[in-house]
Amino acid sequence: SGVEFARACENAGLPAGAINVITGYGQTAGQALIEHPDVGHIVFTGSTATGRTVLKAASERIVPCIMELGGKSAAVVYSDANLDAVVDAVRIGTYLNAGQNCNNLTRLLVERSIADELLEKVKACVEGLTVGPGRENCDITPMISQKQRKGVTEACEIAVLEGARAVTGGA
Repeated sequence: SGVEFARACENAGLPAGAINVITGYGQTAGQALIEHPDVGHIVFTGSTATGRTVLKAASERIVPCIMELGGKSAAVVYSDANLDAVVDAVRIGTYLNAGQNCNNLTRLLVERSIADELLEKVKACVEGLTVGPGRENCDITPMISQKQRKGVTEACEIAVLEGARAVTGGA
């Protein structure tokens, strides 16, 4: 977590306060940070809607901002690719932190001539992953909240309604 990262930085010799991790919800912790006169730059990762709110509040003090808002990361796979390496990259890029990363792999653009073979390899990989709590010996950890789980489930349902085909899984 960010808290553990900050501890590691301090243990490595970074001066106390060089890195600060503020936990809490945006309407309390985030709002206080945006409005604080000692905050001279804001870096935000999150949803587009929340980013818009952050930018609007920061504009009141003309604070420079860097935003990473709901990125969509794609991988392009050509016919001469090492498919086993691609499968490993898909496993890490898609399922690390239950897929809850701002740079999560969300789509593969694959040459048609290898698409079926790659799909079967990815399917076999996914079906071999273990699901469990955030401990050792599990590949997929829980979603951060029921709200997040519901959002992901709804996105999958919409994708199927729009023509996507689920090849494995589902609950």
